[in-house]
Amino acid sequence: IINIDWYGDRIVEPYVDNSFPEGLRKIQEYNLKNIFFFHPSSKNIIEIINNSDAIGLFSRYEGLSNSICEAMACAKTVICTDVSDNYLFIRKKELLCNPLDYTSITLSLKYLLKLSPMELQKIGEENRILANKLFSKNIIINEYLEIIEK
Repeated sequence: IINIDWYGDRIVEPYVDNSFPEGLRKIQEYNLKNIFFFHPSSKNIIEIINNSDAIGLFSRYEGLSNSICEAMACAKTVICTDVSDNYLFIRKKELLCNPLDYTSITLSLKYLLKLSPMELQKIGEENRILANKLFSKNIIINEYLEIIEK
């Protein structure tokens, strides 16, 4: 069973575009209202991430997402679309899907759902190690200093 919790401030009008109302229509049409749960944005990010089995980001246009970095730092499995640099961070390519191909997204979700708790934990631990290598404060500061000193 899957529960999808979505957080953001675009769950009430005015909407940025028609994607949210269209998504709600599809949820109703396919009787998925017991799977999708919408919440306003929250400052309790670490608590939300830690209470999740995995973090997903299904976007067509995304730079380096804070949610991916935060999930990795919290040792969570990440499933996301192959946009921007996401392919550099997602080591299990089965968890990386094409944002324009519903079959690809379906296959990635099915792969995620078949992972055991131990496999989710292992992927999460690998993500945390990678996040510490790439996103730690000291590494970021040192990289900026190298750029400035050139």
